[in-house]
Amino acid sequence: ALASGLEIKLFKPGNESEKEFYAEKPIDLVMHGDFHQFAAFASEVAALPRIVTLHNINLLPAKDGGKMTMNASAKTYRYLDHDEE
Repeated sequence: ALASGLEIKLFKPGNESEKEFYAEKPIDLVMHGDFHQFAAFASEVAALPRIVTLHNINLLPAKDGGKMTMNASAKTYRYLDHDEE
């Protein structure tokens, strides 16, 4: 997000939940920027070496001309070790 020029207002990791063979960790996000910065952020998330998905994306116009606020949640995933399964 910072590399895209976004201003991070909230980065709040949630509790990890274990599924059958993987674990999922949600992160609540609130960021401030323009459309092109959000597009660059989404592109950079897609290029990460681990799986990260964006959910519940909500873009709201801000009052400072051309900027927006994005509320979203990201989820990161990892495989469980054999000891964890």
